Amino acid sequence: MVYKISLPLVGSTGTRKKEIIDADRNLTVDELRVGSFAFAASGGATNTYTSGDVTYKTHTFTSSGEFLVLGSKEIEYLVIAGGGSGASCDGSNGGGGGGGAGGYRSSVSGENSGGGASAEDPITLTQGTYTITVGAGGVAPAIGNNEGVDGEDSSIVGPSTNIVSIGGGGGGKIDTNGRAGGSGGGSGGNTSTRS
Repeated sequence: MVYKISLPLVGSTGTRKKEIIDADRNLTVDELRVGSFAFAASGGATNTYTSGDVTYKTHTFTSSGEFLVLGSKEIEYLVIAGGGSGASCDGSNGGGGGGGAGGYRSSVSGENSGGGASAEDPITLTQGTYTITVGAGGVAPAIGNNEGVDGEDSSIVGPSTNIVSIGGGGGGKIDTNGRAGGSGGGSGGNTSTRS
């Protein structure tokens, strides 16, 4: 359900309205005032699940968008960037390298972050609008001996928050290394070893 939330402006008798999705509560505008709720958020596809005796609410973005936060709360995040594309080759002199995976950043308790590192620290979201960018995978290069294209970065950017996962590196064309990225692209085949 979509609700309008009335928030008094500082130093003003007027109000401003924000839309927020909250399927768990059925409150009117008059019931939602600054200070009468601890935390509310909208954006992405929402889901709830229970692990142990704790119920969690997730906001999943499969395309770029905005995440509106009212109040303040510590959250866990998972940000995955787009993977790089493989290189192309003409088939006569070896092969192109595969694209690298997109960067992986996680603060989910009990999981690793990218490169096998421990989970990052959770972050505290504060009131405001956060821009969520979902990076696309690298596009296929033209036929021939061309290196792969890097994947796009994915990120969460907002008040005091800037979490970026780097896109995967494109694969290397024949006789070249792959491009650097969240995970680097594979090297292209070596023509000097072909008979």
